[in-house]
Amino acid sequence: MNSKFSDTLIVNLRVINNTAHELKRIEGTHSGREGSFPPEFSAHSRNVFQFHAAPHFKGDILIEYGVKKPFFETRFAYSIGNEILQFETSFLYAYEKSYLHQSPRVNYFWTHSVIGPGDCNSRLRQHSDVYPYNYAVDFTIE
Repeated sequence: MNSKFSDTLIVNLRVINNTAHELKRIEGTHSGREGSFPPEFSAHSRNVFQFHAAPHFKGDILIEYGVKKPFFETRFAYSIGNEILQFETSFLYAYEKSYLHQSPRVNYFWTHSVIGPGDCNSRLRQHSDVYPYNYAVDFTIE
């Protein structure tokens, strides 16, 4: 039995808003096939949203060693009062040259950040370097 999820990179993002303020969406972009950004996050709330992407290597003829290329990227911004919170996460890969004409190695990179007023942090909650490379990130706003 073949499931559409067996060939889908699933990215779970959790925004933990520990402030007394609502967060309102300003903008958001992502490179996935499916997923959307909630219009707002309530005060003192935990919100999970998900994106689906195609976890396939780019079909480049020439391999560029050390150049990071994306499987998935997203950037989004929310307002908190008159301030702006900027969130970002990506899952990248890069080829590493092997010796003696062996196939190149692939290295994976998970990036994440949140920038804004007050105490903000992000952490990679879960990840897998096995196909389809699902991962999860927590963004916390204090």
